[in-house]
Amino acid sequence: MVEFPFVWTNGEVHERSIERASSGGDELGVIETFLWQRDSFRCAGLHQQRLERGLTLVKRQAPLAVSMQAVARALCAANRVTEAVVRIEVTAQDIRGSLRERPPAGSMAVFLGATALPEETYPTGSKTTRRDTYEQALALARGAGMDEALLLDGTGGVAEGSFSNVFAVLEEGLVTPDLGGGGVAGICREWLLGGPDPILRASHLAPASLFQASEVILTNALRGPLGVRRLGSQERLRDDLPGARGPVCRAWARRWQALLPET
Repeated sequence: MVEFPFVWTNGEVHERSIERASSGGDELGVIETFLWQRDSFRCAGLHQQRLERGLTLVKRQAPLAVSMQAVARALCAANRVTEAVVRIEVTAQDIRGSLRERPPAGSMAVFLGATALPEETYPTGSKTTRRDTYEQALALARGAGMDEALLLDGTGGVAEGSFSNVFAVLEEGLVTPDLGGGGVAGICREWLLGGPDPILRASHLAPASLFQASEVILTNALRGPLGVRRLGSQERLRDDLPGARGPVCRAWARRWQALLPET
């Protein structure tokens, strides 16, 4: 695993090992993560809009005096890389940035368990630092040999993955949960909803319907569209899904890749 020794705190780049004063370890923060490539990143406007919506959660009074692009350039220059995942966390007092490795793409094996979203959900669709439920669900999925976990909303319907949103190709068309029961408004999801494909937003996406889908697709801003090849639960297993070879997933992946100019 690549180590990135330099981080960014409130306008200053410093070594990770050097502590900087923080406003508190348990303070609620909102997070934006994106893949920095070719001195750019996909859907920057959607990231900015979601971050600004999330600032109401952390009750931040001071304006954001730096752009996500500026943080990314400073971190990549200090760490001597041109491509990495950038993580920006904003609380009421602090803005922090760090880098990590790009995650692998490809097809996914997914576990559909009984884990429900936290009771405390946020109407902004923001990604927050309260990640315990997601991490526990993902740990259970990986213990079962899967790559990702799907969580349920208050109605028992599929809400989202621990790090992804979910789409299904059903008889009635393309369907995704409407997030009315909570969940993160993922950037790739928002991009697709604003695109040319008609997508139904379901108030209740029954878990059983995923096992009847011709394709199940996860989306994530770091990896783009990810086709599901294997879907399992405590009661059943389906391993004949097309994964990244599904026609809808392939078309979406091509469009996602084209969002960045070739060098």
